[in-house]
Parts: sequence; structure tokens; C-alpha cells
Amino acid sequence: MKGYPKKIKKLIHEHKMKAHEEELRRALIPLSESFDQWKESQTGSGELSELIHEFNRGPARELFKKYNGPLQNMMVASAIAKGILEKNEVPQELLEQLAELIDFCDKTE
Repeated sequence: MKGYPKKIKKLIHEHKMKAHEEELRRALIPLSESFDQWKESQTGSGELSELIHEFNRGPARELFKKYNGPLQNMMVASAIAKGILEKNEVPQELLEQLAELIDFCDKTE
């Protein structure tokens, strides 16, 4: 992330983590519903275990790779453009620094 002031780099990192947490939360909702079914004995333990394993191999792994790659600024800009991060919860100085990337993501998504 060359070219950004230290404060902006820190904000990018913080918001990257927030975006990752939100996407992970959203991805876990179906698994949470499977846990509810398991508690009600509508889903077996083996089936639930397989769903957990599939989640770890699939969505969890993909999100980890996505948010731990080299393009953190792009991940944050994309999360803002997609509404994963609410613009009104992102500091204005970060929005200004990422404005071109956010605009690019808005146009391509």
C-alpha cells in the first residue's frame, strides 16, 4: 500500500478487518440456521459436521484469502461500493483517499 500516509494505512487495515468480519458474519447465517435445526433434532450431527467442514473449505477460506491479499485498499473500496461497509461509518479522510477506487468498484460491480 505504497503512497498512503501511515494514518490512512491504519484506517485501511481497520476497515479491511471490519469488512471481513461482516462478510464472514453474513456467510455464517446459513450455518447458524443449520445449528438451529440440529438443536431441534431436524439435522443429524454428522450432517452438521459436514456442513461445518464445507464452510471451512469454502466460504471461510475464500474470505480469508480475499482479505489477506496484497490489495487491501481495493478490498475496502469494494466493500464500501457493495454496502458491506456503510459509507456513513467510514471516516471522511479514508473515503477521500479511496474515492477513485470506490468509484471504479461502483462501475464494475
